[in-house]
Amino acid sequence: MNELPKIETRDMTSGTAQTCNARDLWGFVESRQDFSDWIKGRIEKYGFVEGEDWVSHKFMENPSAGGRPRTDYHLTIEVAKELAMVENNERGREVRRYFIDCERRAKRVPPLPASALHRADLVVAATRTFNGLLRAAGGLRLGHARAARSACESARRHTGIDLFEELGVTDDELAVAAPPPRSASRALAQPHDDGTTARVATWLGAPEQAGERGFTSEAILLGALAATPNQSEYRSLQTRLGYIMARLGWRRHRPGRGRWVYMRPV
Repeated sequence: MNELPKIETRDMTSGTAQTCNARDLWGFVESRQDFSDWIKGRIEKYGFVEGEDWVSHKFMENPSAGGRPRTDYHLTIEVAKELAMVENNERGREVRRYFIDCERRAKRVPPLPASALHRADLVVAATRTFNGLLRAAGGLRLGHARAARSACESARRHTGIDLFEELGVTDDELAVAAPPPRSASRALAQPHDDGTTARVATWLGAPEQAGERGFTSEAILLGALAATPNQSEYRSLQTRLGYIMARLGWRRHRPGRGRWVYMRPV
């Protein structure tokens, strides 16, 4: 295959997104793996989440001739760029540059007016994103005003919705706002917390981990707490980690039949 993958707009969990057909990408980068093994292996290895990073479409191929079932995978541009990069060949680099150029051209085109229903969906998605990031920011000991600004800006980048603008919140009002609710900061406020939450949050936010989308509980316990399975308190630490990660806004996900991982808030 010599044609660059076609860019299409698809519905995702948080709204619409630019996507490309994974089969087209696989053909262009000239992978020698079977397509099904290639795409399923990469989804599992890199922890891509269905509905956020990719969607699938099942249909019958050549139904008039008896046909056979087929599944197409549609990847967001961000995921497609990452997969092109890990191919580590000239074709992968070429298609990655192509995706970057598509994104630049899309940003120069004024967005179409959204319907009231679509905008409402975006506001809901922005609110969910904001809440998760605000909890994570609380775990990192950021001040309330700074945490709220950071969460709002990240939600705006992901959904295009500025919640402060929607609510009419000004910087002056934010500066005198009440502290975050106990549910968002109790991990660091409770006396019995010996600093475990802060250590986990600091490790997750370190530059070395910034590029990773998800971690197993074993990786977090080892990296943040130097805890190993042969320690007597390891099982209780695993249970405690579940509560800590929930407070920080991370959620558990099991890609395919792989191991459970905690996924970074988006």
